[in-house]
Amino acid sequence: MDELWGSGVKAALISAPAGFGKTTLVAQWLKTQPGLASVWLSLDEEDNQADRFFQYFFSAIDSLFPSVAERAQQLVNLPGLSLEEIMMSLSNELLKLSVPFVLILDDLHVITNQHLHRALVSLLNTLPSHMRVIILCREDPPIQISRLRSRNQLIEIRQQDLRFSQPEATDFLNQCMKLQLSPIQVDLLENRTEGWIGGLQMAGLSLQKTKDNDKFIRDFSGSNYYIMDYLLDEVFNTQSENLRGFLLKTSVLDRMTAELCSAVTQKTIKESQDLLDQLINNNIFIFALDDERQWYRYHHLFKDLLFSRLCEDEHYSRSQLLLSASHWYENKGDSLSAVEYAFKANDFQRVADLIEQNISEHWQISNRHFMFFVNRLPNEIIISRPALSLQKAWTCVLSSKMHEAQQFIEAADKQLSARNRFEEPGDDTNRGFVKILKAYLSDYFNYPVVMDKNLLSAIDLIPESNIGMRNSVEVVMGTICYMEGDFQKALRFFESAISRDKKHNGTNAIPVSVWRMVWVLQKKGNLSQALMIITESEKYLSQHGKRRFYIGGVIYLLWAEILIEWNRLDEAQAQISEGMRLLEDWPLPHALCFGYCLLARLQIARNNFIEARATLSIAEDLEIKNELHPEIRNILERTQIQLWRCERNLIALNQYMQKFTSENAFNYHSRNVSHLLQISKACLILGKSDLAIILLGQLLDLEANHKGTLIEILILHSVATKNDV
Repeated sequence: MDELWGSGVKAALISAPAGFGKTTLVAQWLKTQPGLASVWLSLDEEDNQADRFFQYFFSAIDSLFPSVAERAQQLVNLPGLSLEEIMMSLSNELLKLSVPFVLILDDLHVITNQHLHRALVSLLNTLPSHMRVIILCREDPPIQISRLRSRNQLIEIRQQDLRFSQPEATDFLNQCMKLQLSPIQVDLLENRTEGWIGGLQMAGLSLQKTKDNDKFIRDFSGSNYYIMDYLLDEVFNTQSENLRGFLLKTSVLDRMTAELCSAVTQKTIKESQDLLDQLINNNIFIFALDDERQWYRYHHLFKDLLFSRLCEDEHYSRSQLLLSASHWYENKGDSLSAVEYAFKANDFQRVADLIEQNISEHWQISNRHFMFFVNRLPNEIIISRPALSLQKAWTCVLSSKMHEAQQFIEAADKQLSARNRFEEPGDDTNRGFVKILKAYLSDYFNYPVVMDKNLLSAIDLIPESNIGMRNSVEVVMGTICYMEGDFQKALRFFESAISRDKKHNGTNAIPVSVWRMVWVLQKKGNLSQALMIITESEKYLSQHGKRRFYIGGVIYLLWAEILIEWNRLDEAQAQISEGMRLLEDWPLPHALCFGYCLLARLQIARNNFIEARATLSIAEDLEIKNELHPEIRNILERTQIQLWRCERNLIALNQYMQKFTSENAFNYHSRNVSHLLQISKACLILGKSDLAIILLGQLLDLEANHKGTLIEILILHSVATKNDV
């Protein structure tokens, strides 16, 4: 550990299974470093939520260096800022310090959020020279360890380094645990535990209570799995009845504070704090999560045992304990945790109540985690509540599960239309949402939609105060108008949603709105204006956390689409890569399919037909497994036709054209223009100029006001006419 301050070293990785003394090693080492400041973060699974992680992280930093993390904390509170950018801001503030200090990340293995891993890599890459990071974990985290190792920037301490030798086991058991074991007894225990410090400690705790050391050690030679359960049981049973009850009741909690324990156990806050202090002082498998010792958690193995005992004890109501925790979190304004504990209690009606009460707030900030809680509820509860049915339908829309969405829209409509229904607040809002979603389903299933007064009036039923839903319905209405060819009305809807987003410092409606706006401008031939909108949106999203929003990657794909049109293929490749990377956060099928089609177009432009076929096969697989929007299906189909044309694959083109037995088989509609253009090109290659002329003639009427596509249609019509002569 003393090598931590060697030249070029940035971090120490202490990786070993549970109970090997990782935490103790670092704690003892810190005692030998007088004057060295330290920040200790003990992590658990709940810290995978970025907001919680950073709140805990920055509070710990501020406890050592007040106000240093203030700027970064402010960035967290902005809607959806990039985690890497937040960490970069903190690094910049830490650079201003001159005091040597270490950051300890304890139990980092519980963090599975890839974005938090990237944030940690960002911190390590920009680590100030007066700072070091110590990582304690049970398995290696994905933080580019090999690169750190190759640059001599990492100290590694692993299981074999932490095992107690026989002399170390003797010192631990006879001096620290104050036992009087013979060398033979110590050797037996050391062999049975293979130097595992946790096993030695649990054995020592039980040996402190037993009168027959030899018998205990002989019994200890049995199956390790059962012995560990036995030792934990012995530790538990030696506590007072009052403390045992406290341990069992609080085992339902993932993390504890005296006030939360009080709510669950019905003890006073002082009594709960005293019992927590007693557990800490007696080393009963509990860890403080902050320097102020307000939050604690049990050792995971100990918690599992306690919870198992709780479930077996008829004197305790597990569900009531969990509901007490749920109510406590609700009163504290933490609706996410309140819902989670209600789920654990299997109180689905309470979950439904909490979702309905809080969904508007979470929809506004695009909190996907909260919005998708509804998917964990039984269907019979969902369909009994119109608001929940519509929330479920919306999650299905976002996931391209349109037929499933239709079932829940109809369930909501049935409830809202019931003659004996007692009107509830929000019913009119939900009726408006039903109308709009029904229209969107018709559009999605490629049926024309009439934008009449009845449909337009439904928008006014969605109040401006319900920002998330209002934005969503305007994006939906804009999409319908776009598909119907009413581009001016579509633009008004998209511009309204974007304006509302910017007014409230949000981002959730911007990428989809920009997506359609750019396509409108492409049809009009205004590629430069389209690129300007893209770059302005990218700048705004970058300032507001593009990496947090599921479809932010589409901005880069649109950028690539224009670059492909301009034959700037290398630049387009870079934008496609960035766009697809950002879509990893929430891989929506229609956005991914669009990305793969763009990549295939780029590969076709480079005459890499084999690669293009492989890329399109991925896109086709997405279409098979998902209900994609008709516009995306058209993009996929026309890209496939483009590949066949460029390959001169006449067999594939002929097979494709067989479905069109006559000119009446074509669906002449504005939503199919780009697709029909590709079919016209296929006709020219196949020598079917007469059919191409008919198709292009119809397209001339459809696209008379759209310069971008009109020019292409006129050129193709001229070629077809010449070939037909």
